[in-house]
Amino acid sequence: MAGRDRRAATPSAANNFLKAMSVLMEFALEAGLIDHNPVRDVKKISSKSEGFHTWTVAEVAAFEARHPIGTMARLAMDLFLYTGLRRSSPSY
Repeated sequence: MAGRDRRAATPSAANNFLKAMSVLMEFALEAGLIDHNPVRDVKKISSKSEGFHTWTVAEVAAFEARHPIGTMARLAMDLFLYTGLRRSSPSY
């Protein structure tokens, strides 16, 4: 719990820590190094997210102005923007 609580300001980091420790403790349990898994009863921290910010047309235009065609950043942006490889929040 102490490791989780030290990371409480960033709930995802705290939960990822628990996930990693849980795997380690399961290994130690199976190897006979410990008698019980101390992480099993530690609850995850609830985290709320509003999803991913969708760029506005103005933000895309500003990016394109800063990164002209031929730059790696512009290539990456164009691939993500025009091939459907972007991340977005579900809109249902």
